[in-house]
Amino acid sequence: MGRALLAALAALALLSARPASAQPADEEQSYEFLRRQGRLLFEYGKFDEAAEALAAACADPLGAGDASCHADLALTAEKAGRVGVAIAAWEAVVRIGGDDVAQARSELGRLQGAYGLVRVGIPAQRALPTLPLAIAHTGMLIDPALKAYLGAVAKRLADTGLATAELWLPAGPYTLGDVTFDVPAGGAVEIALGRDVVPWRPQTFGMAGAAPAVALGGPTELSVALAIGLAGVPGGGLGVGPARVGATLGLARHVGPVRLEVRGRIGGTPLGSLGDDPDGVRNATALEILGGLDIGLDLQLASRAFLTPHIGLTAGTLGSLLVPCVAEHVETLTVSAGECRLPAVALGGVAGVDLLLIPGTEPGRLGIRIGMAAEFLGAGFVAAPGDVLKGETATLVRSERWRFARMGGLIDVGVALRF
Repeated sequence: MGRALLAALAALALLSARPASAQPADEEQSYEFLRRQGRLLFEYGKFDEAAEALAAACADPLGAGDASCHADLALTAEKAGRVGVAIAAWEAVVRIGGDDVAQARSELGRLQGAYGLVRVGIPAQRALPTLPLAIAHTGMLIDPALKAYLGAVAKRLADTGLATAELWLPAGPYTLGDVTFDVPAGGAVEIALGRDVVPWRPQTFGMAGAAPAVALGGPTELSVALAIGLAGVPGGGLGVGPARVGATLGLARHVGPVRLEVRGRIGGTPLGSLGDDPDGVRNATALEILGGLDIGLDLQLASRAFLTPHIGLTAGTLGSLLVPCVAEHVETLTVSAGECRLPAVALGGVAGVDLLLIPGTEPGRLGIRIGMAAEFLGAGFVAAPGDVLKGETATLVRSERWRFARMGGLIDVGVALRF
C-alpha cells in the first residue's frame, strides 16, 4: 500500500509540474484535478490533505455550486477531525439543494446532537498556533466514531498545537492542558488559554524570502554580552586608540516591529597619555561606566534570524584619564608641569545593528545576540583649579585641555533571554 501511495502521489506531482503550455487552461479542469486529488488522498487515509484539496475544489467557482463536492468535503473533514468544516459543508449542501439535501439534514442533526463548539480565548499580544497541547475526555465516551474523531483531534493538537480559535469536540467533560471544561451537545463553551501555551510571535518588517516568524518566549528581552572595541584618545581631535574590553547588559521591550532598549556597559579602556613623553605614549587603564537608551527596528531575515538596526543616546563616566597639567605641590610649594589623572564624563550617540539567532526550541526563549555599533562622545574633565588631585599631595593649577571628543566602535557577543 505504501508503494502504491507513493506512486500515486508521484503521478499527481508530475501532473501538477507540467509546463504551463501543457497545464489545463480552464477552471473546470483545475477543479476536476482537485476533486481527483482529494478522492485519491482519501482512499489512502490522508484525510487532512484530502480535506485541504477538496476545500480548494469547493472554493472554485465550479465547486461552489456543486453539492456533491461539499458532501465529499463534509465526509472527509469529519474523518480528519474537523467537524466545524464538515458542518459548514453540509449546510452548503442544504443551501444548494438537490438529491443530497436529505442526507445533509440528517448529518447536520447527528453532528449538532453529538458535538459542541469550544471557543478559545487568546491572551493579548499572542497568536495561534499554540504550542503542542494534550486533550483528554474525562468522562465516558463509548461511540467508536466519536473516539476516532477525538483521537484525530488529539493527534493534531499534540503534533502542531491549536491552529484556530474554534474547536469542535464530542459532548462531555475535558481537560485541555491545564484548563477543565464541559462541552454541551449542540451548544458552545468559552475557555481561556494561558500565556505559557500561546507563544508570543514577533511582528517584524519581513525581508525578501523571509519565512513565518518563529514563536518566541515573549516581547521582553534581557541580554548579556562581552564587548570589545576601539576608542579614540582624548586630545588630538578624533582618533583611534587602544582596545576596550567590557560587558554589556540590556533590557528591551518589543512593541510591534519597534524595539526600545535600555543598555549599560562597564569596562576598562587603556588610554594613551597626552604628555610629551620622549619614550613614547604611556598607557593608563580607566574604568568606564556608560548607560543609554536606543530605539531599533526589527527586520526578519529568516524564521529564526532577526536583524535590528538601532540608534540612541549614551552617557556616563569615562573614568580617570591622564591629561597634561600644571600642579602645585603642597609640601614644597613648587609648581611642576606633567600629567594629572582627572575624572571625565561624556554624552553622545550610538548607531549599530544587532543580529539575533534563535536555536531550534519552542518557544525560542534563549537566543544568540551579535552586535556591532559605532559611538561618538563629547566629553570633558570634571576638575577646576584648586582641586586636590586624587592620590596626590598636589593641587591642580591648570590643564591644557578641558573638553575633547572620542569616537569608537564596539562588537558584542552574548545571549538574549525572551520572556
